[in-house]
Amino acid sequence: IILDGAHNVDAFNRLIEFIKCIKKNKKVRLILAISANKDKEKMLEMLDDSLIDELILTSFAYKRSDEAINLFNMTNHSNKYLIENNDDIISIINKDDNLDTINIFSGSLYFVSELRKIFK
Repeated sequence: IILDGAHNVDAFNRLIEFIKCIKKNKKVRLILAISANKDKEKMLEMLDDSLIDELILTSFAYKRSDEAINLFNMTNHSNKYLIENNDDIISIINKDDNLDTINIFSGSLYFVSELRKIFK
């Protein structure tokens, strides 16, 4: 599990480069929530199907969070899911016994801050 604060296009470029370095033969599941005022369209365009195996779109508990359905509708990723409950997302990760899956939470510092409390 990786908590990443990439919250703009520049940071997303760095996240993509990082994923390229660590992916190898592993599956990458990206759990993404983005603030409404960010360049979401550009960020979502960067999520190539060959790099991100599974995309979970969600939101976070702060007024600046964009709605998960908006993010879901903006992306053409072929393996995307809309899951708004963090407990459901954690449950999916915990049920996945595939040690070759890298779970990355990203898109907002607010989102990552919320998740740090869960993973402590």
